[in-house]
Amino acid sequence: PLAKINATRALGARVVIHGASLDEARAEAFAIADREGRIFVPPFDDDAVIAGQGTVGLELARQAPDIDEVLVPAGGGGLLAGVALALKHLRPGIRVIGVQSAAMDGIARSLAAGKPVAVGATRTIADGVAVSGPSERTFALIQRYVDEVVTVPDEAIAQAILALVERAKFVVEGAGALGVAAVMSGRYRPKGKALAVISGGNIDINLLGSMVRRGLVEAGRYQHLAVEVSDTPGELALVSSVIAEVGGNILEVDHNREAPGMPVGVAVLELLLEVNGAEQFSDILEALRARFPEGEPSRD
Repeated sequence: PLAKINATRALGARVVIHGASLDEARAEAFAIADREGRIFVPPFDDDAVIAGQGTVGLELARQAPDIDEVLVPAGGGGLLAGVALALKHLRPGIRVIGVQSAAMDGIARSLAAGKPVAVGATRTIADGVAVSGPSERTFALIQRYVDEVVTVPDEAIAQAILALVERAKFVVEGAGALGVAAVMSGRYRPKGKALAVISGGNIDINLLGSMVRRGLVEAGRYQHLAVEVSDTPGELALVSSVIAEVGGNILEVDHNREAPGMPVGVAVLELLLEVNGAEQFSDILEALRARFPEGEPSRD
């Protein structure tokens, strides 16, 4: 994401874009370190990195001593392993749940196989955890200290991003929203007082807008509607008045008179509506059917 590239450059780093996956980028980083005599800092496969991320677990234990379980985003497993290691030593009875993108579920597959398994690179909005799988080091810790790993689809992640922006006023990237997505989607049902780690906000502003829109569509709050009307003055005003009476909001209008097979004197209004949800949209459809019995409204 451009937001991550620009933020890193602003801190004085040279950013090299290479490959189509973290594994390919990591291989290039090793090559650069070898050519230029630099030190490679692993994103997760390192004892010091895992210990550093484990300080999140120490903070959770101190700031939320009454929680029963913690949901932690996971890709390569450094954050998950560190948090689980810290929490289990302080509170052995606490449950630690790893949450992965369903598109890149290397840890979940590894646990099922009983050994580290790598998955192919796939596009996901949770780019911060788009990792092929755990390392031997993180897998061993996850096997020992993590109670369960669940996966969530991109649609659930988008809805979680939307909810966090709208209700909590948090700007969160896809990877950071995984724990919230797991609970909201029902992929994980807490067994006690649960806390979700929100682990990052490096989301491109254009992607954020797209995610908000996608989340609204998935939540049924954006609806597309086509209404066949007489091509005469005032029809659009009648349609909009019916929608307004039910409480809907028209965001976009396309007045189509030239669709193939359309009779002369007929037009199709293609609308994008903002509604409260599926129930209000059904009320709008019923109101339009009552007002325009000859022109059946349809949704796409």
